[in-house]
Amino acid sequence: LFVANLSPGVTEDELRSVFKAFAGFTRLRMHTKNGTSVAFIEYATLASATSAMMALQGFHLGSSERGGLRIEYARNKMADVNG
Repeated sequence: LFVANLSPGVTEDELRSVFKAFAGFTRLRMHTKNGTSVAFIEYATLASATSAMMALQGFHLGSSERGGLRIEYARNKMADVNG
């Protein structure tokens, strides 16, 4: 999954605690460029990823200043993403 609309203060640990609550979570990678952070979340199955995406779309993190999370399917597998 690709996660956007993250505030500058959001940490990888904060995101991990939210996304690992869903079955099938395998890993998370966060990238920051020019002060803008995005995250890539990997789940074991498409069904697990879909479940997490549907439940967390628009979710407000405690440290968020920008509103809810924007989540979509990532275009590439995490191993193919260069940060």
